[in-house]
Amino acid sequence: MEIKWYGEEIIDDVNAVLGVEVGNVAEKVAADARRKVPVKTGTLRDTIKVVSGIRKDNGSVHLAYVHVGSRVAGGAQHLARGRDRTKAGAFYAGMVELGTSKTRKKPFLRPAIRKNKRSGMAMLNKAFGRAIK
Repeated sequence: MEIKWYGEEIIDDVNAVLGVEVGNVAEKVAADARRKVPVKTGTLRDTIKVVSGIRKDNGSVHLAYVHVGSRVAGGAQHLARGRDRTKAGAFYAGMVELGTSKTRKKPFLRPAIRKNKRSGMAMLNKAFGRAIK
């Protein structure tokens, strides 16, 4: 009797499926954050992006996260009065989210994360189940 191990294939399948779902969850969080963020010029809203990629340390891990505040390389260019609004970014993202000694907080990212946490975990659990079948 011969036993064959297909572990590497299984790991690759799980990573691929979960990578897609992690990106989907991050997109939902980013969309909710964009709807919730206070808008004066739109610069802060326009910096809310999903960044994804593959990290290779001990195997491949698909990553996706919501990036807020500064410019993301390769991100969409938004023009306002002849200059790129996203170039410098919105360094004040944390000040808006958390407040300062002179301004009250106006959370937009943390509520978006909380809103999507349960459904995001359910999406990932379903995807994992599909991947290991």
